[in-house]
Amino acid sequence: MQTSVEIEIANGIYPCAIGLQGVREIERAGKGDGIGLIIARTMAGRLLVPSDDTGSPTQTYSDMMSAAYRVDEIIEWVRQGLIGGAALGLKPVIDGVPAANACTQSRANEVLQNYLLPPVGNLDQLWSLAAFIALNLAEGYVPIEKKSQSPVTETPKPKPRHRKTDTSSVSPTA
Repeated sequence: MQTSVEIEIANGIYPCAIGLQGVREIERAGKGDGIGLIIARTMAGRLLVPSDDTGSPTQTYSDMMSAAYRVDEIIEWVRQGLIGGAALGLKPVIDGVPAANACTQSRANEVLQNYLLPPVGNLDQLWSLAAFIALNLAEGYVPIEKKSQSPVTETPKPKPRHRKTDTSSVSPTA
């Protein structure tokens, strides 16, 4: 089972992981509520859609009428996810190029401010990322197995044939 997931933000793909310190920070943002209640609140109103062959939920859609998230909590899910990815030494890929450095705390704050928080971003996008991180990292993430193409069997190359030359019957020329 994987301990990290990747999320797409603006022009980059950022690895996310939640360690024990991250859980504590999320609980702090939840005003002392336990992580289980915060996960339940984050997931309330998210419709899980199986979008792969395993039936695992890999996408969520929002039902705003059932939403129960708190803004500080969904911000903290994403922030701690970004910081946790860096703690594992994982680096984002920006514009298709691996970044030189992992996502520090200050960079995580910049990413949130510049791309996800209103007025630049919207709460539904932020909530969607938080729910994805919460679901996959709380329950454990098993990556989708890609269907392998039919096994390619290599035909053996024919061995080179050597001509035998019988030199014992050759008579010397006079």
